[in-house]
Amino acid sequence: MRRLSIYILAILSLIIMFWGLMYLFRIHIMNYHVAYLAMTEEQLNAVDKNIVPLYLTLMKIMGACMLAIGATTLVVTVGPLRRGQPWGWWSLITLLPVPLIVTSYLTYQVASQISNGSRPPFWLALGILVVFLATIGFCYPRKDK
Repeated sequence: MRRLSIYILAILSLIIMFWGLMYLFRIHIMNYHVAYLAMTEEQLNAVDKNIVPLYLTLMKIMGACMLAIGATTLVVTVGPLRRGQPWGWWSLITLLPVPLIVTSYLTYQVASQISNGSRPPFWLALGILVVFLATIGFCYPRKDK
């Protein structure tokens, strides 16, 4: 079960990295962001030409953070965690839950305020969190007897 858990955590890491890359390399605001704002990019540019570039910069920051979290999770998972080193387990249990809880909550708040159009996938962060918490327990470092 421990080996399967390592594979699952590695896959979750790759999903988080892909999620980060998706945000990092976007050249337009996401459809659910447009739906939440109830304005197109053109309308936002008409209000102020700096709004869309600022918004895209914030998306890139979010993407870079998710990419870093995913990469760190992957390195710790296939290295120290796989070898049973306690610090690997503790670093993951402190690294992942906080951003996933915050992301789940905030994207749910945004999704609940959109009546028409696409909604952000709050279930993605929540699903990753649930699978992570269900899986990480199997990787708890065992003491050799």
